[in-house]
Parts: sequence; C-alpha cells; structure tokens
Amino acid sequence: MTCVYRSLYTAIAGLFMAALYAFPQATISARPGTVNYIEGHAYVDGQEVQSQELRHLNLQAGQTLRTDEGSRAEVLLTPGVFLRLGYDSEIRMVTPSLTNTQVAVTQGQALVEVAELYKENNIQILNGPASARLEKKGLYQFEAGNNPRIAVLEGKASVYNERGDVKLGKGREVAVTSGKLRSEKFNTKEVKREDELYAWSNLRSAYAAEASYATAKNVIVNAGGGYSWGPGYGPGVYGPNWYGTGWYWNPGFNTWAFVPGGGYFYNPFGWGFFSPSYVYRAPIYYLPGSIRPVPVNPSNPPRVPATPAATPHGPVVPGVDATPRAAPPRTVPSSPRRELPRARPSAPPPQMTPRAAPPRPAPTPSARPPARGGARPR
Repeated sequence: MTCVYRSLYTAIAGLFMAALYAFPQATISARPGTVNYIEGHAYVDGQEVQSQELRHLNLQAGQTLRTDEGSRAEVLLTPGVFLRLGYDSEIRMVTPSLTNTQVAVTQGQALVEVAELYKENNIQILNGPASARLEKKGLYQFEAGNNPRIAVLEGKASVYNERGDVKLGKGREVAVTSGKLRSEKFNTKEVKREDELYAWSNLRSAYAAEASYATAKNVIVNAGGGYSWGPGYGPGVYGPNWYGTGWYWNPGFNTWAFVPGGGYFYNPFGWGFFSPSYVYRAPIYYLPGSIRPVPVNPSNPPRVPATPAATPHGPVVPGVDATPRAAPPRTVPSSPRRELPRARPSAPPPQMTPRAAPPRPAPTPSARPPARGGARPR
C-alpha cells in the first residue's frame, strides 16, 4: 500500500512540475533580430546555428543569417512582427532597435508577417537600391537577386530609392531598380496557392498562435487563477511574469510567444492572438494531428495547412483550402465593454408521478375439499 501511495505522489508531483515547466518564464523579452526557429541548417556569419542557441541568439548590427538549400528560418523583429527566410536565402541586420528596425534582404526570398504594429515602430526592409517602410499590419514579400522585387499581399508599404518613392497597397508590387519606381498589379491568389514560403509561413503562424494562446492562459494561472482590470478597460496586474505586450519565452513550446497587452486581434492569415483578459473567450480550432488549441477568426477562417501540427518538420503542401471545424466557437466580444451572453437556465426535470397499481380482483370462493373420512359424491 505504501508503494502505491508513493507512486501516486510521484505522478502528481511530475504533473505539477510539467505544468510549471509550461508556464511563461519571467525573462527579458526577445529583441529585434532574435533567431526563433530553424528548419534544416542556418548560419550566422558563416557559423552554423545550434538548436540550444536559439533562445538567446540575437543578430547584432552587421551580422548575417543565411539558410542553405532545403532550409528555412524565422527571425523575430518588434513584438508581433515575424521575418521568415526561404530556401538558400540571406538577410543582414542593419539596425536592431525597437524604434528603428532595419533589415536587408541580400539573397533569396523573405516574407514578413506584421501581426501587430505600433506608431512608435519604424520597420524598414532594404532590398537592393530600394527600401520599404511597412506602415500597416499585413504580409510583405521580398525577393533579392537578379530581378529584385517588393510585393504587398496584405497591408501598405512605402518604397523609395534615390529617384523617389511609390506607395504599395494590397496586390501591388514594384521591380526594384535604381531608376523610377513603378507600381504594378499582381495576382495575390496565385501566390497564396502556389508559393511554398507563404504556405510554410502560414504553418509557422499557426504554431505562433498556439504558443500565444497557451502562454496567455498560463499567465492567468500563474497569477492565481484570476485577473483584474485597470482604469477604464485593459489588463491589470497578472503577477510577476507579466510585463505587458511583448515576447514571452514558453519552454513547453520551446519558442518565444507573442502576447498582446490588451484586447485581441487576428493576423493576415486568420490566426488569433488574445491578451490574458480575453484568452478564455477565444474561438478555438485543433490542427490536424494536434491536441493543442489555436484561436481562429470565425468570420474569415485561415487556410488550414496540410501538414499535421505533430510533424513541424514535415513537407508543406501549399494552397490547401479548408474551413476550420472550430470547436463550438465561443462568443468573442466586439468591444472590451461587451459582456458575453449568459446561458439560459435549464428547465427543471419533469416530476415523475407514481402510477397507482390496478386493483387486484377479489378471489372467487371455491368449494372446500371434503373432510377426511367423509363420503365422496357418486
């Protein structure tokens, strides 16, 4: 019996430590230029990056990050901005600052996802003789090499060189030259359907939303199971591991997770990012092969990646359209002051009235048997 109790206590302690290990740790937020994920092989200034370096690996001004053929990488910029490198590509960090972030694409292809952008941010992506300033949330594509180009899948950017500038909106691109820049239209649906880096970025974005959702929930749990509201509306104090909008290291996911400081929003792919105040109201979905919930936009659901979430290093099949079977979507408020509808009280169960048993018929009198020794009728 003692061994049984000892095993039970050991199992409970193990579960407690596992849950504690998944909590976001109070640590300095990731800086612009943090290398967050590598698929295959990547090199910083010619030195191959090891997996154990990822949490603390920050590109300094002048350093380069390169992927080889068949490899990809993800770099974090300001909170809510992801830069993803394609096959055989290279970037150079120019200025790793929160208020002035500049990165140069020197080889191959890069896609920048801007899930959140603040007025204090100044994010510029250099490509050849031109530079693009990202002005809105969206998806931005950059190709270097012999025919460099800058394209806007979603959002808005200002591209300029020595000869002037041009504004790019959704579905517009520009060939990067030293001459006059001209905006042209391109087919965004074709890119979303056929481009492998776009498909891989969608998958990575889904993982980022998973990690964000789990981290925001654990902030609440770590604060004692509740949260408070500050003046007006917005997050209050959640505990020692909360410092507002930023990147939070989640050891359970082995990644930096972006958590907004208040409210919630959906990125251009359709995945959701919820602050601790709203995380329990998020409409969630489970990727194929995964047991981890991920918030989705119920009015504009994302294109579900074909690769199961359980195999992040598997091949990505681009252009797979699917409607998320979100587990009964929880109501998401349109404004912070709106309350969720309360569930209707269930009707009381019907009372069972016992049914009286039918009266038994009275027994009919029967002739008594003759007494012993008496005469029998003939």
